[in-house]
Amino acid sequence: MPKPAGTPSHPHYHIHPKWTLCLGAPKTGCRSRAITGELFLTDIGVPRQCWRRVGVKGWGMPWGSEFLVGLEYV
Repeated sequence: MPKPAGTPSHPHYHIHPKWTLCLGAPKTGCRSRAITGELFLTDIGVPRQCWRRVGVKGWGMPWGSEFLVGLEYV
């Protein structure tokens, strides 16, 4: 049975990142700061039309004049 995303494959040998960079959209395995460290989202130029084609409505990137946005867990 596969482990859920973000679960270390070996309890003694895994990376504790200081930062994690998500390209285009947050990933499902990014569940807590203990797993990802600080979490950032970067623009890779995915057009809005692509998001609409896969059923994501109202998706707008919060870039402003930036190419990198810090995310917070709630």
